[in-house]
Formats: sequence, C-alpha cells, structure tokens
Amino acid sequence: MQQRRVKKEHIGVPSVQSDYAKSIYRTDEDDMPINLAEILYGPTNDYGEWYPTKEKTGRRGDTVILAEKLELVDWNTYCQLVSNAYDEAPANDPKAHGSYSALRAAVVKFFDMISSKVEVQFVEGSPYQTSQEMQAEVAKTKVLKIMKEFSDHPFFTEEENWKFRAVHDWFSHILAKQPFDQKGEIRAYNTHTKMFPKASLPALFTEVIGQVCYNTTHGGEFPVQKVAILPGFDYENLGRVEGWRIEKKKLVKEELKQVLNAGLV
Repeated sequence: MQQRRVKKEHIGVPSVQSDYAKSIYRTDEDDMPINLAEILYGPTNDYGEWYPTKEKTGRRGDTVILAEKLELVDWNTYCQLVSNAYDEAPANDPKAHGSYSALRAAVVKFFDMISSKVEVQFVEGSPYQTSQEMQAEVAKTKVLKIMKEFSDHPFFTEEENWKFRAVHDWFSHILAKQPFDQKGEIRAYNTHTKMFPKASLPALFTEVIGQVCYNTTHGGEFPVQKVAILPGFDYENLGRVEGWRIEKKKLVKEELKQVLNAGLV
C-alpha cells in the first residue's frame, strides 16, 4: 500500500512565520484569493508541499519575500522625482479618499492577524535602531513596539497610523528582514503590493515611497503627512515614471534619450 503523502513544513522557515503566513490572503479586484504563504516561501505542489523558488537567502530552501531584482540600481533620481511630487501634492485631496479607505480596511485586517501572534505596544521614541534589533527583540519577547510620534494625519486617526506602522514593520522588517534604509523600504513596498488590494496602492505609494523619498532627500527630515495621490508613477512597478525610460537599470529622461539617439550630443 502506498504511503499517504501529507503536507510538510517548509525547510528553514521558523514555525511562527509558517503557521502565521498560511492563514493570510489578499483579495484583488476580481475577488481571487492569493495565498501570502506562496509569496513568502514559494509555491506549493498538489500535496501542499512547499518547494523553494529560484531566489534564496542562502539558507537551504528558505526564500525571501520579493527577492527579485529591482528595476533600478540607483534610486536617487527616482526618489528626487517622488519627493518633488510629494512636495507639490495637496495636503488633503478628496479624490484620494477612496484609496485611503481601501488601505485603512486592509490595515485593520492585517493588524488583527498580527495581534493574534504578538503583543503590539505603542511607545514613545524609536524602539529599535536597526531591523536586526527589531527581529531579535520580537523573537525574544513576543512584543512588537511601535513609535507613536509623527502621527498627525489628515485621514487616519493616530491609532490607525500606529497600526499601519505595525503592519509595515511586521511584514517588511521582521518577516522579510528588510533593513531601515532606502532600498530596504523600496523592497518593503514591493512586499506590500502583493498583500494589499489594488485600490489601496496609490495611497500606499504615498505613505511608504512618498515619505521615504522625502526623508532621504531632505536630510532625514520626516515630512508632513498628506492624503494625496502622486501622479506619474507606476504603483506596482517601482522605478517606472511617466516621461522617463529605464536604460541599463538607470532612469533616462525621454527628451535626453531622443537627443542621444539623434547623435546631437
């Protein structure tokens, strides 16, 4: 008699992540559930067995969230364009409220899931200096601490803003192990695009990429939070901007590209 095959744990993934991830789903505009566990750890076969994707961390069978190559090698020009758009954006655009409502609903769902696994505490000051420190402390204490400052928002309440930070930190800096730097936050956003509904992505872009790019182009200054959609950017494929082309993983303005092709410079 053939032995019955059963689902086995994915090699190299801590059980707190495996058990948690398998219960999370994103619902897109067509109401098709997408298993977040497959985003985290790769697809499964017909028996529900995890098998690794091509991109790995170096630990046997352990895949990274969105380990695919980024569109650009240098994000400074891109971030300057985003920062300029953030500067020019209105403080509270009613046309953006629909996207922010979708973002709020998703944050509530994900925060409730996180709260069932760890205690979330809202605290004064920055509780962690690095993502590695955050990962170690949460693993040790089962407590995730979230900074309360800079929470004055035109759309979210302070508590909703804190919950969004908790969702961001949990999925991006704990599960995905992304660092607290420009490229880490860009990869963090890529993680979120696979989780959040498409309707929320314009707001998500402003909240994550808009604020990160403003911060990195203003000497670490935290921006005034806005409710606005930043036009001209691809919210699902970071690096793509209207009026610009990507050449050898660098942004080139369309007019300059035409001049170069014509051999005028």
